[in-house]
Amino acid sequence: MPVYKLLIIAAVISLSACSRKVLPTQTSREVTDSTHTETIISYRTDSVFIPGEKVMIEKVIPCPGLKINEQKTTGKAHLEVSIDSGKLKIECRTDSLVHVIDSLKEMQTKIMRFRNTVVTVKEPFEVIKNRIPGWVFILVIANLLYITGRLTGKIRF
Repeated sequence: MPVYKLLIIAAVISLSACSRKVLPTQTSREVTDSTHTETIISYRTDSVFIPGEKVMIEKVIPCPGLKINEQKTTGKAHLEVSIDSGKLKIECRTDSLVHVIDSLKEMQTKIMRFRNTVVTVKEPFEVIKNRIPGWVFILVIANLLYITGRLTGKIRF
């Protein structure tokens, strides 16, 4: 096979071939930490109970024939005095108290922690570079010179 045919085949292959480059897969990771505080306010009703009290006094008095039995009630107290067979008995009772307290404010704090991880994966792609190497230009120039020499008759193979 003559040299000029080899030069033409090599020139066509080198001009038609492009260098291809595949980039590797690129990943990036982004981690975001966030804290969210939420305060929950609720109102509730509660009852307060104060128990009643009882006070009692008992004494012996020197009047065995005296008999008294008296009772007195006011809004929150009850008094009872009795004398029987020379014994004095005084008893005082107070009512118990139940009071309803409405709209007590109750606060609860909730702390929530979140971690978000975002992973970005870039797909590999092919980059085609149309860059012709320098040796191809030398080969093309050599082919052109060879063809010109053949056409002018200065080169014979």
